[in-house]
Amino acid sequence: MLQFDRHSNFKHGLKLSLGLGFLEHKIRIQDDSRSAIQFFGTFGLGLDRLTNGFCTSGFVGYEFKSNNGKINFYSGFESILGFTQNRRAWNYDTAISEAGINRKDLLLQFKIGWYLPFFFERHSETIEY
Repeated sequence: MLQFDRHSNFKHGLKLSLGLGFLEHKIRIQDDSRSAIQFFGTFGLGLDRLTNGFCTSGFVGYEFKSNNGKINFYSGFESILGFTQNRRAWNYDTAISEAGINRKDLLLQFKIGWYLPFFFERHSETIEY
């Protein structure tokens, strides 16, 4: 049982992180029997809806780390905002072109993570050669 008193040396509190990245998504068409020839070649490129662009991410949550290293976890909310564009000149399924149209993709998620510590020695600050 964990006891929180004023003399404990647990490290816990608010965790914030920001990041930049690259977001890409497309429709993957799988035809194992190779019977639908319309999905292959240049026509298949108009059906996959390839979209990509840069994105920003942010995380706000709670983090707890114990001194013995056995109980270390975090939880919180993460949002990813992507500034993407369609990379195909023509969408064959909708019969329109979305080239040059900017879009914003928003992903919201709740995350729970557990840190797994690995200890190799009892006194890791001593290095022997």
